[in-house]
Amino acid sequence: MQLGRDAYTGKPINIDEVSQYYDIDHILPQSFIKDDSLNNRVLVAKPINNGKSDGVPLKLFGDNLATGLGITVKQMWNNWADKGLINKAKQNNLFLDPENINKHQASGFIRKQLVETSQIIKLATTILQAEYPKTKIIVVKASSNHYLRNEFDLYKSREVNDYHHAIDAYLTTICGNLLYQAYPKLRPFFVYGQFKKFSSDPKKENEILKKTKNFDFVAKLLGSKAPNEIRSQQGKVLFEKNKIRLQLNKAYNYKYMLVSRDTTTKNQEMFGMTIYPRAERDIAKSRKLIEKRKGFSTDIYGGYTGTAAAYMAIVRINKTKSSQYKVIAVPMTKRAILNKAEKEGNYEKILKQILSPSILYNDKGKRKAGVISFNIIKGKVPYNQVVQDGNKKFLLKSAIYLCNAKQLVLSEEAMRVITGHWLDSDKQDQELLDVYDEILEKIDRYLPLFDIRDFRNKLHKGREKFLKLNAEDKFKAIIQILKGLHDNSDTGELKDIGITVPFGQLQNNSGITLSSDTILVYQSPTGLFEKRVKISSL
Repeated sequence: MQLGRDAYTGKPINIDEVSQYYDIDHILPQSFIKDDSLNNRVLVAKPINNGKSDGVPLKLFGDNLATGLGITVKQMWNNWADKGLINKAKQNNLFLDPENINKHQASGFIRKQLVETSQIIKLATTILQAEYPKTKIIVVKASSNHYLRNEFDLYKSREVNDYHHAIDAYLTTICGNLLYQAYPKLRPFFVYGQFKKFSSDPKKENEILKKTKNFDFVAKLLGSKAPNEIRSQQGKVLFEKNKIRLQLNKAYNYKYMLVSRDTTTKNQEMFGMTIYPRAERDIAKSRKLIEKRKGFSTDIYGGYTGTAAAYMAIVRINKTKSSQYKVIAVPMTKRAILNKAEKEGNYEKILKQILSPSILYNDKGKRKAGVISFNIIKGKVPYNQVVQDGNKKFLLKSAIYLCNAKQLVLSEEAMRVITGHWLDSDKQDQELLDVYDEILEKIDRYLPLFDIRDFRNKLHKGREKFLKLNAEDKFKAIIQILKGLHDNSDTGELKDIGITVPFGQLQNNSGITLSSDTILVYQSPTGLFEKRVKISSL
């Protein structure tokens, strides 16, 4: 809060002119420290900001008179602090002189740039150090990765795919290695467990803190103004910036990376948790309900619509003229019985008894026409099981729901647009249309799974409506498309282009059927190891 005044001159700010004539300025310049927090940002007139360059406001403006206030700019800042409009950290930044910082300030700046404060990171580091006591563990702040992404135009979008996790890990490795080799005297700040030894030697600590005058550590190594070669104090070449850029771009453009999902079974709720009213009050009159409790008639008390599934099973249904592989839900209500059967060695026999009524008989208790028998092919299939059926790769989310398991990869230009980095604001509509067309092309080539519920065809038909949207709505529509295409169970809302059902909700109410060529893919947690089993061989 600035009481409606320019932070460096005190001139009143016209709210109607903010977007055109004012900038958000970093109090302490980026060349001194990378700090994008609110404590290091103020609103100032563009000419003032342009003239500030890498100077600090205390020296440039502090002793000037604040327009119309009869006090200096420094006194204006203090007034803001007294009124609680800015906190102590922001006040300290406004009054900082980089040429006269004390060791405590220097230590604070180094910590801000190099020391990770996240509790989850600290916990992970502690666990790793206990497991590998002789290993040096380097902790890298997420802000360093963010800086490299911006510097090297590595656009990050969580909506497109999951590869950003791998790129973040790679960036962390590069940053950690760079910091470790380029700043050996600062290692106590980012190498786990070394700070205690360092801080117990005041002489050594003071020597380092006095010599450190700039705190943009990563930018000095890889920023646009940094030299191509990074050398040690002995003159040895540690890194070449251009080589790092090439390595990062190569990794960023990989079309395939290892992605694994945690598989699980369920052992909690017995029924679908929604309770429906009795038939005379229920909109869906044909809904069949299960008693909430034994003796609680559904005609009076309403009830549940169905049992929850503990996991799935794959069966082969033998018909008069053919056979069919199908995914079947294994009810939670039978889990205890099946657990006991598994211990006694007759799991498949009991499972077959449990599944027989739903597979062999219809809702009226009559034998299904053409169904002779069935075999248990895989008696326990967990949620998130990876399945490859021809050129379709998906995760089983239930006996009727599945989701895409292929990662979408888009061009660098498309990633730029999706992340809002416009080259020309007048060309936004065309750039967004180009992205839409690229997505359609990727679906046609690699994602036949989206023929379910006719999603692929609906996207093609929706192009005409997409053309008529304004740029903002086009952008929103593309994000919704990406949500529906992502390899998870998320869905997109695309009513603006004529798709009325949740986009990407891949379901078949009659159950998921599989071809005889279907392969079950079993992955190690890292994805490095994989076992593939064809269901027809089981």
